[in-house]
Amino acid sequence: MTKQGSIEPFAPQDFIAFGLVLHISNINEIEQLVGADRSWKTTQNGMSAFFIAIHGVLFCLTLIGGDAIDQQAIMYCVAAIALTSLSISYSLFNRIASIHLTHPEHAQ
Repeated sequence: MTKQGSIEPFAPQDFIAFGLVLHISNINEIEQLVGADRSWKTTQNGMSAFFIAIHGVLFCLTLIGGDAIDQQAIMYCVAAIALTSLSISYSLFNRIASIHLTHPEHAQ
């Protein structure tokens, strides 16, 4: 149906959207958490906001496109940042699970 090589399996925007969803979910989960240290919550929200800003800048770079941007370099960059976002989200949800296990009265 399509020509050979006309559709890439992944685009940089896929990884950017994935990272954005992860960090927005992180912020939502942290705000709903009752039994955590306030400074830890602030740090995690700040880190998520920082990564959301990075994803926004990278999304703007993908929109520029053309010869000004090396598409392969952008692809590697957004894939690495998405994997970093995934590891941050994994550690955050492990911490939230441990808070719920040690303090079941804080579970909602």
